[in-house]
Amino acid sequence: MNSINATVFVPGHNQLKRCRGCSELIFFAVTRDGRSIPVDHKARHDGNLAIAPLQDGEKLPRATVVTPGQAAGMRAAGVPVFSPHFASCPEADSFRRRGRARGARQKGRPR
Repeated sequence: MNSINATVFVPGHNQLKRCRGCSELIFFAVTRDGRSIPVDHKARHDGNLAIAPLQDGEKLPRATVVTPGQAAGMRAAGVPVFSPHFASCPEADSFRRRGRARGARQKGRPR
């Protein structure tokens, strides 16, 4: 295995699922906050998620939001950049928790 294979995540067939809203192929990753996030299964030119390969004992790959400059550098180096499925799913709003829709203020949090 060369060094790029050890640093590039490619979802395996056993990791792919179908979105319950639109039936597109997705996989799940975990954010630094420990939350599960659906991710489009193919890298995107406008993506903003770096996906780290699984480490020993991990069940889900790790997702990290990257800046546009970081994403451009990753793509130039041949590292895929993914997009959260919420950005492309036509049914994304049906999966949002009540009161957490885009633009909704959370109680006690100023804008």
